Amino acid sequence: MNCRIAPFIVVVFAALLVCAVPVAHAESIGIEPDFSADQALPFPEPAAPQLTQPADLPQADLRTMLGQMLIVGFIGAGTDGNWVRTVRGQITDGAIGGVFFLKRNIQNRAQLTALTQSFRRASNGPPPFISVDQEGGFVQRLTRANGFTLIPSALRMVERQGPERAREIYRLAASELAAAGFNLNFAPVIDLNVNPSNPVIGRVRRSYSPDPDTVAHFARILIDEHRRYGIATSLKHFPGHGSSTTDSHEVLVDISATWRDTELAPYRGLISEGYADMVMVGHLYTNALEPRPRHPASLSPALIDGVLRGELNHNGVVITDDLDMKAIRRNHDFREIVVSAIRAGNDILLFSQTASPKVDLPERVLAAVEEAIASGELTTARIARSYARILALKNMLAWE
Repeated sequence: MNCRIAPFIVVVFAALLVCAVPVAHAESIGIEPDFSADQALPFPEPAAPQLTQPADLPQADLRTMLGQMLIVGFIGAGTDGNWVRTVRGQITDGAIGGVFFLKRNIQNRAQLTALTQSFRRASNGPPPFISVDQEGGFVQRLTRANGFTLIPSALRMVERQGPERAREIYRLAASELAAAGFNLNFAPVIDLNVNPSNPVIGRVRRSYSPDPDTVAHFARILIDEHRRYGIATSLKHFPGHGSSTTDSHEVLVDISATWRDTELAPYRGLISEGYADMVMVGHLYTNALEPRPRHPASLSPALIDGVLRGELNHNGVVITDDLDMKAIRRNHDFREIVVSAIRAGNDILLFSQTASPKVDLPERVLAAVEEAIASGELTTARIARSYARILALKNMLAWE
């Protein structure tokens, strides 16, 4: 081979590898560099969270209760942008219960902290969830490029760091999240690494291990360190994405031929031990658990009310995976998505606003729910149950 051509081919091949990496919430997740930092905590130890439960729920109308059930993405990074001002107004009015940050919203530490604080200050009621995907490795929105510490992927945490070093790293990660104003991290991934070639889990090192005990052990470490800083976490992707051969960002993932009951083991253990602040349900289908053909877990009463709440005894918050993913949008219209997600037992509906962003999304959700209540498809009591679970979780966080 001509030695002048070889470097060019290597560069092209590397670029193709980057392009082959799957997309999370419509954002490229790049290539994971090695972790080599040896840093002390940059922020003081937090005060212990106040773990009290509210004696009585505040009286609320349907719009206010439903608003707590919405976490939405938005466009903009400055505090004075039109969309950001609208979102602040929606928080003030109780039309939404939280916001979801993507890379498009994050420039640097100062900008990010100003933005999150503007959302926190906007609330006249329960504090909003300020949420992000900060797993580590390929999936982290707070990166070295915008002034934050690199966090290893789950698999590398197990293989190269070990439990004690993982605790130090996750403590540092949680301290940075808290300092930036976040109180909800959509982590840890507790999918088993059943299929190492899985395009969205195994191949990109998002699973700790094929062993349920190892997965649960490292998940506990991440959750413990986040709780030190008043940050809620979310176990994902129920009932298990680790055996899949396709990506739910693109298609409804049918895991009927590959899913096994052992994939529930981390959920069973962590829920029973009180480590499930929130469980995220994936856009996954398995005929082992779902009676309706090709019906996603995220819209399934059998999976959520039946398996997750009934069999596994999860009494806390349940959240959908991003409802803007193609797995859902390609197969269901907007009204069906909203109503089916609530009927299935989800407490929070997550919209990243990446597919077809609409600043009036909360109003559209409210209209769909009001119509469903009028037709008897939903009840106000069903909404009130979710409202109670969400406020109980928010009350357990160490708010300023």
